[in-house]
Amino acid sequence: MGRGLTSRPTLRESHSVPSGTTIATAARWFRSNVSIRMAAPAIGPGDVVTMSYISGETPLRDIDGNKVESFGPVPVVNTFDPARLSSTDVDGTVLFMGFDQFITHSKLPAPADFAVAVDGAPRSVERVHSPGGVTATFLVLVLSAPVAAGEAVTLSYTKGETPLQEEYGDEIESFGPVPVKNVGGRPEFDWAEVNGSTLSVWLHPSPDIGVVPSAADFTVTVDGSNRVVDGVSIGFRSSYTLAREVRLTLVEPVDSDDTVTVAYAPGVTPLRHEGGDMARGFDRRPVANVTAPAIPVHLPELRPLRTIVSISGSVADLRGAAMEACELGVEIYATVDGDIIPFFPRLHGRIVNLAFEEAFADGLDDELLIFENCRTPYVGRSV
Repeated sequence: MGRGLTSRPTLRESHSVPSGTTIATAARWFRSNVSIRMAAPAIGPGDVVTMSYISGETPLRDIDGNKVESFGPVPVVNTFDPARLSSTDVDGTVLFMGFDQFITHSKLPAPADFAVAVDGAPRSVERVHSPGGVTATFLVLVLSAPVAAGEAVTLSYTKGETPLQEEYGDEIESFGPVPVKNVGGRPEFDWAEVNGSTLSVWLHPSPDIGVVPSAADFTVTVDGSNRVVDGVSIGFRSSYTLAREVRLTLVEPVDSDDTVTVAYAPGVTPLRHEGGDMARGFDRRPVANVTAPAIPVHLPELRPLRTIVSISGSVADLRGAAMEACELGVEIYATVDGDIIPFFPRLHGRIVNLAFEEAFADGLDDELLIFENCRTPYVGRSV
């Protein structure tokens, strides 16, 4: 049994390996692996591969220092399996391509490398969408005009100067024309969720982002009572797939334990698909409430025992009283219009808190309470 490799050989032309190839050794217990990364062009599917090794100036050695003798050529199992197109669908102007392996988004092909036909007529690709990720199992094309319901769509791809690549750099071969599933039609309710004051409604297929209905077209209930919808917008649910959602802004946020429903009745400006089909209305549908529970704020028990000083004057006078308290190492709180405001700790006897100055800058009759460890108060009043 081998005992592990301890040195790394150099690469020479006599090895029949292209220049730019790298070699690495990795010892695992008493077995060793030698990894060789080939320079371009990449090995393709079905290629017959052999490898030879000629011992050079820095030969491979085992753990005892014995030189590994030259060998080869020996057959190499070619396990290369190129990425294949696994699914395609089009929703308005968004054409989605799914692959069975990860492809890189760092180098994307040109729009002209793709050919889309709608009912036999060419439909230009406006852009190849990059969501900013490094790799993904899909690619999105944005078409110059939406595809209407019922239209037949095909897609072809021809390798250009910047071809589609797998995550490890292997190029994806040209394909097509292949049929594309047209999911266009009348958008229907799919899912809804609410987070605070934002209620998102997902429709399938996606609605046209440029046609925004009235807030009055939606009815939202919270624990059985109507909640006013203050605004409506349509945005991207996912920057990766360009799926869209309807966003409702509620005049008052919901709590985490509220039961919420949403209904939609098409009005003067109804929701539409990019292909022109009007969305179907829907009655009360349950909404997933993903609002986070409120985190309780526990203020310390405030027990003012005696008044140390009463101040009349400027903000600077109040700050001076607080500075005096800081030097005593106190915890500081203030009441402004009846609200208790905690001020953050001192730094070397100085207040580092702009909120303190802003709270009293108006010179109103606001009461300042400063507590030493919640025991001894300083009371001041600005005039």
